[in-house]
Amino acid sequence: METTSTDSCIQHATGARRSAFRILILTHPRSGSSLLSSYLMCHPRILLHGELLNDEKQVYSKNIPTLLEELDNSLSVCCSDSIEGFKLHICQLFDRNIEPLHLIRRLNINFVIVMWRRSLLDSFVSLKIAQKTDCWYTETEENINRGIKVYVDETKFIQYCHRLKNQWETIAQAIGTSVPYHIIEYTDLTRAPTDSLKPIFFACGLSDITVTTAMKKQNPSNPADSIMNWDTLNENCKTAQLQVDKLFDDVRCRHSLKTQSWWPDIEPKPNSGTWTYRVAVPFISYHALSNVFKSLVSHSISSAAYPVAEMAHELRRLFDVPVAQPCANGFISLLLALQSAHIGEDSNDCVLVPSFTMIAVPNAVLYAGATPIFVDNSCDKYNPGVDEYDEAARLVPENYKIKAIIVTHTYSIPADIEQLHDMCVKNNWLLIEDISESIGVTINGQLLGTFGSYACASLYANKIITAGDGGFVLSKDPSVATRLASIVNHGFTPSYHFVHFEPCINGKINGLGAALVTPAIKQISEVIHHRSCMAQWYRQGLCAISEYIKFSPRAGDADGPWVFGIECQSRMDRDRLRHYLAFEHGIETRNYFPSLNIQAAFDNLPKFARATCPHAMRLAEIGFYLPSHYWLREDDVFNICQAIIAFYNKNKDWKMPTNNTLSISLPITLMVNNHTGLFESFGGSTVKDRQVLVDAVHAIDCIHKFFGIHRECWSLCKDIESWLNKLTDETSLDNELRSSLTYYGQYLKKIRIKNHLLPIQTFRSPWLDFTLIETNIPTTTPTEVQQLLCWLAVKNECYSLVELGSWLGGTSVQLLHAIRQHSMNPIYFIALDGFCWQQWMNNYLKPWKQRAVGRQFLEEFKANINKFINIDTNTVTIPVQLNYDTSTWSELAYIFTKPLDLIYVDISDNEKELVELWQSLQHQLIPNKTIIVIHTYGLAQGVCRFVEQYLNDWKPLYKPATFAKAFIFLGKVSDRTVKQESLIQIKKKLKFAALPSDWNHHRAGGFCAVIDIAKSQLHHDYAPTLFIPTVEQYFFECDYQLQKPWVGIVHQAPVSTTVWVPDVERLLHSPQFLASLNFCRGLFTLSTYLRDYIKLRLPKSLSVAIPVSRLFYPISGTIQKSITTNARSSVVMIGGYMRDIDDFLKLVVPNNFEKIILLNETDKIRQKYLHECASQFSIKIINRLSDEEYEQLLLTSIPFLSLKSDGIASTLLIECIWSCTPIMVRRFQSMEEYLGRDYPLFFDTLDQAASLLSSDVNNKNYLQLSAMNYLANMNKDHLTSEAFIRSIANSASYLALPESPETEFPSVDLTICICSYRRTEDLLRILRALLYEQDFNGTFEVILWNNDFDRRSEVERICGLLNKPIRMIHSSDNYYCIVRMCMLHLMNSEWLLTIDDDMIPSERFLSTFVERRNNYGARAILCLHGHKFLPHTLNTENPKLGGWEYGVSVVFIDDNQPPDTIHFAHADGCLFPRQALRDAVSIDMPTKEFILVDDYWLSFVLNHYFGYQLCKIAASNMYTKTPSADDSTIALYLNPKVRETRMKLYIYHMLKGWPRFNISKAPSIVHTMKTAIWQSSFIGYNVPMCLTVADMRDLQHMNVRVVRLGACCTTIGEDTQETNISDLAYLLPQCMGCISSSALQRLVSYIDLFSKHNIQVILTLHRHLASPQIWQQIAAVLGKINNVIGYDLINEPYTASDEQKCVDDLFLSDHPSDDNKLMIYYAEIIDAIRREDNNTPVIIESSFWANWRALHFLKFDRGPLSLHANDADLFKVSFHMYEPRLLTTHRFNHGRFTYPGIVPNYDGPYALSEEWNSSRVSSLFDDIELIITQVLGLKSKHQVLVGELGISRNVSGASEYLRDLLSECYKRSWSTCLYSFRESHWNLMDYELGVHQENENRKINDNTLMEAIKESIQRTT
Repeated sequence: METTSTDSCIQHATGARRSAFRILILTHPRSGSSLLSSYLMCHPRILLHGELLNDEKQVYSKNIPTLLEELDNSLSVCCSDSIEGFKLHICQLFDRNIEPLHLIRRLNINFVIVMWRRSLLDSFVSLKIAQKTDCWYTETEENINRGIKVYVDETKFIQYCHRLKNQWETIAQAIGTSVPYHIIEYTDLTRAPTDSLKPIFFACGLSDITVTTAMKKQNPSNPADSIMNWDTLNENCKTAQLQVDKLFDDVRCRHSLKTQSWWPDIEPKPNSGTWTYRVAVPFISYHALSNVFKSLVSHSISSAAYPVAEMAHELRRLFDVPVAQPCANGFISLLLALQSAHIGEDSNDCVLVPSFTMIAVPNAVLYAGATPIFVDNSCDKYNPGVDEYDEAARLVPENYKIKAIIVTHTYSIPADIEQLHDMCVKNNWLLIEDISESIGVTINGQLLGTFGSYACASLYANKIITAGDGGFVLSKDPSVATRLASIVNHGFTPSYHFVHFEPCINGKINGLGAALVTPAIKQISEVIHHRSCMAQWYRQGLCAISEYIKFSPRAGDADGPWVFGIECQSRMDRDRLRHYLAFEHGIETRNYFPSLNIQAAFDNLPKFARATCPHAMRLAEIGFYLPSHYWLREDDVFNICQAIIAFYNKNKDWKMPTNNTLSISLPITLMVNNHTGLFESFGGSTVKDRQVLVDAVHAIDCIHKFFGIHRECWSLCKDIESWLNKLTDETSLDNELRSSLTYYGQYLKKIRIKNHLLPIQTFRSPWLDFTLIETNIPTTTPTEVQQLLCWLAVKNECYSLVELGSWLGGTSVQLLHAIRQHSMNPIYFIALDGFCWQQWMNNYLKPWKQRAVGRQFLEEFKANINKFINIDTNTVTIPVQLNYDTSTWSELAYIFTKPLDLIYVDISDNEKELVELWQSLQHQLIPNKTIIVIHTYGLAQGVCRFVEQYLNDWKPLYKPATFAKAFIFLGKVSDRTVKQESLIQIKKKLKFAALPSDWNHHRAGGFCAVIDIAKSQLHHDYAPTLFIPTVEQYFFECDYQLQKPWVGIVHQAPVSTTVWVPDVERLLHSPQFLASLNFCRGLFTLSTYLRDYIKLRLPKSLSVAIPVSRLFYPISGTIQKSITTNARSSVVMIGGYMRDIDDFLKLVVPNNFEKIILLNETDKIRQKYLHECASQFSIKIINRLSDEEYEQLLLTSIPFLSLKSDGIASTLLIECIWSCTPIMVRRFQSMEEYLGRDYPLFFDTLDQAASLLSSDVNNKNYLQLSAMNYLANMNKDHLTSEAFIRSIANSASYLALPESPETEFPSVDLTICICSYRRTEDLLRILRALLYEQDFNGTFEVILWNNDFDRRSEVERICGLLNKPIRMIHSSDNYYCIVRMCMLHLMNSEWLLTIDDDMIPSERFLSTFVERRNNYGARAILCLHGHKFLPHTLNTENPKLGGWEYGVSVVFIDDNQPPDTIHFAHADGCLFPRQALRDAVSIDMPTKEFILVDDYWLSFVLNHYFGYQLCKIAASNMYTKTPSADDSTIALYLNPKVRETRMKLYIYHMLKGWPRFNISKAPSIVHTMKTAIWQSSFIGYNVPMCLTVADMRDLQHMNVRVVRLGACCTTIGEDTQETNISDLAYLLPQCMGCISSSALQRLVSYIDLFSKHNIQVILTLHRHLASPQIWQQIAAVLGKINNVIGYDLINEPYTASDEQKCVDDLFLSDHPSDDNKLMIYYAEIIDAIRREDNNTPVIIESSFWANWRALHFLKFDRGPLSLHANDADLFKVSFHMYEPRLLTTHRFNHGRFTYPGIVPNYDGPYALSEEWNSSRVSSLFDDIELIITQVLGLKSKHQVLVGELGISRNVSGASEYLRDLLSECYKRSWSTCLYSFRESHWNLMDYELGVHQENENRKINDNTLMEAIKESIQRTT
């Protein structure tokens, strides 16, 4: 067959397509294509080849196919991931007669850029100049064509214009609808290159970059200056324009469809090329970005990742619905809802949908298989009403069935949803709400989306909240959750992953999208509030032109719309306004939705579905919406409104303000490019913000270089000061960083002004030649600084020296050696240090030399000095060990008895500490003599602040190239103190919580400033106690209880109506607050009234009383005092909180008085109210004032303070007290407390207040002056910040608080405590074995408790050899091993391992304990050996006979014996959970003698009082005993005193009833009744909760003796995607984890009915009900009921790993850790049950939904269940039998398989098939029995229960299957419970209904199924 050349080209292109992405620049000469190319080449992945078809560079064939082949071959040079581009002048195509589309396809062009120039004259002139100069582009100034002129021939120019327009029209027609393209006009490119190129980079799949170019505009002259005949040139020639964009638009329109009259105009564009205000901007908060980043770094990006589940949880919480299914988009959400509701399964299904909405709505209906019927809006409304839906329904033919209506709440305008709901209920229609445009909107307090059966939403980027792309479905029906989860994901099923029952889409959302939107869900109230404000701004801003436009209706209760719309008077009016806003001002808008009934997409719908919709069409013609998004500010909306007003007022002079950049605040991320080492920045509002942070990082680096290697050389860093000043004004920077930069900017300015910069050094520093000695002593002092110190000491003959911070003496040795080498004069050297090892010191040591934190090294310092320096009478060294309590440092002055020559400071970065030390020695400074060398200068801000205080007294001498500087003391030491007045020396015990962000509106910071001052004195980073400055707001904003010590200040009134923060009454009823009170260590109030109020109302049930103390609210800063005596003639109300506004409004003032209100700008609602009242009451309103203006107001006015309640402290009152401002105050106890009872301007009533003012006027301001005098003479000492801090520090709360540690110890996995006494010979071997030889991969700490004080030096020496952190504690007395009890508050882990100093651990020692811990859980104490008591009673006549008699009353279980439970765990190798220690110390020891047998005491207490199990683990070869282990002089167990004490404890605990033996007691009657039935096998039934007495009677007649209750299902809402839950769901706890008594009574009554029919009950709980607490409550009641014979703990449990496995995986994995956790959980439940009930058997099921294959994961030879498994009477194991699933389950079988018969193991091409018959069943049961006996090691066959067994009754051969399985159970004496009896949820397993599936309710007794069951039951009775 012959092919055309075009066909062959296309075939070739298809076959030889290369992987490089190709772009083509189509252009005409002199249109800026070279400039575009230079910009594109800025991107590293774009390669441009140059101009195609340029004959000057290459000769091309004239044969077109050959030419194209040549081009293709020559262009294929790029790597696979590159972007290659070409430029082509369109004239080349026409000269060669090449079709544009032909070339594009042949060369595999992926994207076309159309580059053109609007001004034809500019193009023509530029072309002429280029031809004349032969210069086509330039990058240098020299080649710019200035002054060159050309003549324009009008005829040739007109021909040029026609030719160019025709060529572009042909190009547009050829490619306008066939190729992806982007159009760029030359002037747009030159004005905004980066924005112009964004669409190109996006199309290429590239990230945006900022583009630059070196190219210059070649012809910059105006046309008038470049054209010779400009003056005579025709005007049409001058204005001739090329409109390529319009050509392409026309083509697109022509090729779309036939243009309809209703079509809107093409979207208007801005003249500038960029938008000033976009119509929508996504709401992306810091929390969203942070959440996305967390998801990325944790690889949680798929639809199965945790962010999707978190998103679903937040949606359920917000909408209070049981089901929320995230999905990919809004269309999918609608499709899922329809599919879930089975709409569209019948081709005649119909759905009524609004015509005025987005096309996704009817599309979803069509794709679901139903017919959408369009419904018009109600008149003048945005949604259809009941009448419109009824009218549309009447038009539907009878053969169509309306299944649902969809309500969209278009543009957030709520539909008449309540009436529509009632209509749907009446007509049995499903109500589906589409809330894509109304998320968070409420009507009458109820969220839209909660009225219908389903709610669907889109989370597209322009929506109220966004996931980028995404959506969700909500439902009130919990039963649809599983189906929704399946159909959104290809129809996967939860239990059998690759089993699908219906064709489904993949509509899942990804993890990143979910992570993006989840924080926004939590912030929805904030977002709606902003939208409400935005709507209000628009409504107010446009009210002046309401005659021209109409606003969209209110959007719900808050009027918080998705978009704000307006309606014009006509379509023409609307289009002109939109064009004006876009073209003139860059304001983007959108038309309203066109009515969907006239869209061509729905032409094929029946006519009745497309009825006319005049109201929707009218809105579509006249309506559009304005920019509407979260980032709009009030002034932005004001600008938009002004633009609209200017349009209607025809104000052509109005211009958009220039400062209208949107403030979109996004956090900034900096990353370092691994290849370039450069910063890459992301986020922020603008590129500038990102660059600011990069600049700040570089600025910090430059600061360090300035102070370091540049040695403060200003010429090298001359720009740093202006740079810092600039950065300090950047609000995008973090406050702390900006504060740091601000300080350094100020400090640099100060040292320049004070001439503290040294001259540029042009010679080698002389000290660099100073030779130091080799010492190998670790030091923090750089070598150059040591050289400088030595050189200074020698040069200046310094013999009296002080070193502040000497550490190990490295610098001390160098100084002393240098001085002694040059002089024999007496040396007086003082070295100050803490001489206590700190963690940072290890950073300067090799790993093997690191030491334990807290170790003293003063002796090592002395040894280092003595090693290198010959100490004699001529050399005095005085090491001074500093107390870490800095308050004592001021007392060190007595140490410095001689004038000082040289001081080296390297001890602290803390300004206060340095000042303390400096003040103690400054009396010995010698003017013009003493040299001071400061280390870390410039690096540490605190050091700079310290130096700054002495700039006037010090003169700089030398600056090494490091962070140090040398000064000389000039003299004139002034009495400087730290900036804060009289620093209070207080131990810092508090860790301050953050202040509320909305408390910073007071003058000078108000309360926030007070707290900042207090924080400087009381805050410690490692303090264990949290300080909450505002208790009410803290607990109002947090949704959890505090579980650590805390104190805080309570501010609010006892009772108030304030919504934004709770009053005290609400606080005292807050669950979070009440739950946190047990951790509260004290409360503070700001008034005595409030203190007493709280004291009376604190709960009486608290374990410890909480002290409540009163503080006085202090002034936060200085304030000008009133010195004027002029009459004040105005009364002013200041502030809003708890102010009685009505009092001020009604206050009668004298005629010459003015009433003023100072507005609180944070309260917009109150502002509006006050403005309304202002004119009525003749009140002047003023806005917020500056601090200076505010003080002036206080000086000239009388403030008025009338509070609504007592107990409040007022900032205004404090300010007036300090400024002596006469203030009128309503008398309250709290006000009297601050002012005193005799204050002259108190009033009790408004009449009294008016009388005071009138009297004051009549008496020449006497009362004003009296009040001022009163305040001036008032004692204010108690109102200072110092008094405030002192009051906190002196309170009972503070004094009782623990002190803060110096360092915060990191948390570790394990704490090891070694108790040592006298045995030091093997201590090194023990420590080395622990620290260096363990195979344990976790972290641990070692605490060595030395009970032999005399050997402390030897112990320290041994520990020092190991260079590992060891915490040592030396006891002054021998406290034996009771020190283990002290570990509770010393350990930094949750587990304590105790070992003795006579055992050397093997390498598996730690890991073995940790592995066993994982098996046994947190309720077990693990040990290596111990004692077990045998059953006996206390011999009260002679306890020594029989008591502690080996083999008679007690046996020793040694290391080599198998695991066992014991009574006395020996602590030499014992693992305790931290909680066990906490529990143990709560029991008082009756006599101190018991400390000798501490492990015996611990064993008794933990087992007897708290139920911990004491477990001896397998311990062969875990350690080696040392030779001294059995030394009778040391070993406690050989000590006679210990033996005597052991006997005392034995008597004590035996009298307490521990251990419990039950020696002589026969089993109780209850025990016998509950266990007797298990002694033989039985066949029972699983039954539901709904059986009647008649049903029970039928069971009794069938000889059924046992039923299993709780496995049968109903459906309720819960937080997971599974909705099948036990019909015991009514037991779910209602509060505080407790089952209601009524629910338990209902269960007991039901069980009692079975008892009356002689039927026993096994109870099982669904995994969402099963918990230790719930089972304990149930056991406390059911343990007393005789016919309850078993607790099946969890029905069909599964683990997280089970969800990732298939059945065949179960034999391939080895005891996964998830099953260990399940075993531990089982043990916790059993422990809880046994506290109430020791008679009822417990039953545990295997994991993987009780699959028999998972039985081998149940390990009973070790682990927590080993304590129970040996009790055959009380411990049972269960599995469920539905094998094989493809046979027994109807939804898998579908009539394909019979019994006996061939059945595959799964559905699929690779399945293995086998014959299932009685032999195969017998073989299966043999396998199960082997696991039970060999793996589980169960002792009795009566310990096995087949908890569920069954087969779908319609399976052919079902009766034979049941007969065979029941026979196998009987053969093995296994009990079983059939599934199920008269349960409607699974009626295919209700065997009374017979074998026919269609029979669902008619009982058929004579059927083969029941015959098989009855025969089997009869065999067991």
